[in-house]
Amino acid sequence: MGKTFRYYKLTLIVLCILIAGLFCVSCGFVQEVPETSEEETVEEIGPETIVAEGLDYLHGSNGKSYDYAKALELFEEADKEGSTDASFLAGYTLLNGINDDEHRYEKAMEYLNKCKDVNPYAKICLGYLYQNGLGTEADADKAQELYSEVAKEKATNYLELISTSYKAEAGHEMAYAYYVGAGVLEDKDKAFEWFEDAEKDGNPFVYNWLGSMYMEGEGTDKDMGKAFEYFEKSAKLGNVSAMSTLGMIYYNGSNGEPDYDKAMEWFEKAYELDSPSAAYMLGLFYFIGQGVEQDYSKALEYFTEASDGGDINAMQALAAMYQNGIGVDKDKDLANELREKAGVLPEE
Repeated sequence: MGKTFRYYKLTLIVLCILIAGLFCVSCGFVQEVPETSEEETVEEIGPETIVAEGLDYLHGSNGKSYDYAKALELFEEADKEGSTDASFLAGYTLLNGINDDEHRYEKAMEYLNKCKDVNPYAKICLGYLYQNGLGTEADADKAQELYSEVAKEKATNYLELISTSYKAEAGHEMAYAYYVGAGVLEDKDKAFEWFEDAEKDGNPFVYNWLGSMYMEGEGTDKDMGKAFEYFEKSAKLGNVSAMSTLGMIYYNGSNGEPDYDKAMEWFEKAYELDSPSAAYMLGLFYFIGQGVEQDYSKALEYFTEASDGGDINAMQALAAMYQNGIGVDKDKDLANELREKAGVLPEE
């Protein structure tokens, strides 16, 4: 696995992000479709129409607002009718979704494996999952095998196609390619330009990326005011990551004085969308008694939810509670079990 393979892997990883747009065009899904009613069944409408409507929600096109949960619901409906296109898109949506479902990678693998024999794009996504140990144990050999199969099946230079012919629809994917240096030379300035160009599409991911770049001063001057503005736009469109970031900005006073009420408000919004990290922060508020009355029972409840969702900070917080008997009976065995789950050495 030398430099050539690492570059090859990065190129294919970004294709995993780029392919959905091209897939939609190649399958003829980029078109206006009639609104379906709740009374109509998938059999009456046809899975192709359901998939096309799902793509409208995925891309925020044809008068639909971005709604990844709705898109996934529609793809799953069409998948039940045997649509391999829907299987791929359900897997793709789970892989790149904005929710914090701890099992989303496992679910993505299930859908992608259903269509991999007829859809080379699914193999790219599966290769990415195996390479990074998402939803399965890491297996670099399996990832390389899948990538090699795709290389033999698809010789088209997708990056060149997108950058010249599909810029309007895939600007944010090209921005990401330049940001991480996948398939192109890493260039934060170009990444920022592509994200700015894609801003007009109203994509919550683009707003979140612009917020991050302004916050860190990557590709542009550092500007917390503009960062806050973009995070707020993204959060209002349902981006959980942006909600949590806003919560941390208010919590730390990064854009002025700390405002625990506002911080809690944003963490609660993210928590309602099943964010483990937001659950941890809410637990921390109650554990410390910061902005709220100290309540170990509520802290325990939030920490437990966050821990069950995979949040490492919550696992360690729970371990400390059980180790020291804070709000619970002492249980050193459980404390050490939680530490091991978090990847921390247990205490003697």
